[in-house]
Amino acid sequence: MDPITRGDYPFSMRSLVGIRLPKFTAKQSVMLKGSFDFVGLNYYTTNYATAIPLSANLPISYDTDSRANVSGVFNGKPIGPRRTVNTD
Repeated sequence: MDPITRGDYPFSMRSLVGIRLPKFTAKQSVMLKGSFDFVGLNYYTTNYATAIPLSANLPISYDTDSRANVSGVFNGKPIGPRRTVNTD
């Protein structure tokens, strides 16, 4: 949300993703900030998450940018029932 509300990515994202993250020009940043009329967020999955320390030596990739271990199971129990799969 930061690019459309503040005109740039948050520092935490820039520091983790580094050169893989596109940079906005000053003009693009001004055009982007506040450029929305409506914002809606959809969540399609739920996971438990635990932080991975910044000191952990992880490969650099989209999958590790969140610095989190995620799981749909906690203490051997799933968060909820598995979703149904539409095979039509």
